[in-house]
Amino acid sequence: MERITSGRGGEALSLMRFDVSTAHEAAEEFILPDYMPEVRRIVSCSAHALPENKYLTPGAVELSGLTTYSVLYIGDDGALSCAPLNSEYSVRLSCPADDGDEYGASDVGAYTTVESVSCRASGPRKLALTARMRSRAFSVLRSPIVEKITAVNENGEVSAATTADSIALERHYSETEASSFYFETATGTASGEFREREGTKMILCSGSMVINSASVETGGIAVRGDAYLNCLMLTSDGTYSSTRVKTPVEEHIRIDSAARNLRSGATTTDEPALMATAWGRVASASVSGDESGLFQWEIEYDIDAELATSEKISVTDDAYSTSSGFRLTVNEPENVSELCCGVSSLTVYGSKQITGGSAKSIPYSTGRVNYERAEVTPDGRVALIGNCVLVAATVGDGDAVPEEITVPVKFECDARIPAGTTGVPNVRCSMETAYTDARLDGDKLTVTAELAISYSITVKSKVRHISEIEIDRSSPIEKQVSSIKVYFPEDGEGRWEIGRRYRCEDKCIRKIDGADAYLIAPECAE
Repeated sequence: MERITSGRGGEALSLMRFDVSTAHEAAEEFILPDYMPEVRRIVSCSAHALPENKYLTPGAVELSGLTTYSVLYIGDDGALSCAPLNSEYSVRLSCPADDGDEYGASDVGAYTTVESVSCRASGPRKLALTARMRSRAFSVLRSPIVEKITAVNENGEVSAATTADSIALERHYSETEASSFYFETATGTASGEFREREGTKMILCSGSMVINSASVETGGIAVRGDAYLNCLMLTSDGTYSSTRVKTPVEEHIRIDSAARNLRSGATTTDEPALMATAWGRVASASVSGDESGLFQWEIEYDIDAELATSEKISVTDDAYSTSSGFRLTVNEPENVSELCCGVSSLTVYGSKQITGGSAKSIPYSTGRVNYERAEVTPDGRVALIGNCVLVAATVGDGDAVPEEITVPVKFECDARIPAGTTGVPNVRCSMETAYTDARLDGDKLTVTAELAISYSITVKSKVRHISEIEIDRSSPIEKQVSSIKVYFPEDGEGRWEIGRRYRCEDKCIRKIDGADAYLIAPECAE
């Protein structure tokens, strides 16, 4: 006799198929074209890994894509210039084969982040760039919980348990939460125009994206946010200026493999809890215009979306037979559940005294965020830790000087680590600079940055469950029909522990009113 343990919302645990990551580099030397000024001093360099091409092969997940760079530098003419560059990357992550349980692209989460970037001028027109990157791929399997019941006689012969054997079993249940995960990517564009003074020339344009919300709708995820275009320009009178353009973005990302499980606004205990998050990345930003000062711009973006369905399930964590001897086979797998996911924003700022006193304006500022780790706070919450490097180009006396400020970043999520969690939480986190503002107050420079944060935090906890119950018919329990016991429990003992000690049915145990004692009547006293 086999029995699939069934709970309110599901009948399977979530087991990690694989979770693999590796560090790698994208390094390349670039030669600037003749029409660009020679490099005198590098002001700032930013790098992003664009969304991956994901290939599933037996025993591996292969990722490939582009690393884009934006290098702002001071040329030999003393003016600011920008070199937009890119290089290819590819990485192979080994993982177990699917063992016949086929999985598709939407069942595998994969992403690549740039952890740090370095840039140096190896010649008047040569730039050597190195991006240190990390790629991760993971997948979770929903595994049905099977409880097998067998019986063995005095000759050691094993047979299927009878209905009577099953009726004589008392089971203790515990509740846990299991999650399923689905992943998809959407692409889109945003465009528009803006006007500047006649004769204005574009030096640099970069794009960024803020995800404001990711909510579950029927069949998928609705993602809403804002795309930003940040421009550094040089006016006809030789003055630097900056412009920021903001446009709303909305995408509905369908997740076909999970569509049958999606119910908009599901809130009852019979339905899975639905959570979603999304990561937005700008693939390219371009601006074109003429001497009239009218500029047309376009941003291409990619959105990675994650849907998690979390369900409460009941498992048999202990059992005994009231009629015969028994033996239990216990499993304790690590079950994966979604602790929390979402999107948020955070404002950080830093200041410093600058020397020289010659700075008159700040035409450009930028920032990069390095996510470092997750920490569990003393009250059991999860804090995402990193640092933000803010860079401002200050201009005065015909020269531009880069000023750098590093500020710590700490974001606490609205979640608490549940009891029984093993190891540290597993975090996918993106902290991106949406935009920056810089100002001068005498010799004091202050830079403020608005950060866009997307995160998904999973935890693993051991789940004790009974996978097999063997009934020993050669050792029947003798019933003492007339025996009534009064039992005073030890610390921590309740009805279940008492019933297991005396091998009686739960309905035969009754709490005595006004006393810390139980009445045990073997023949089912009410």
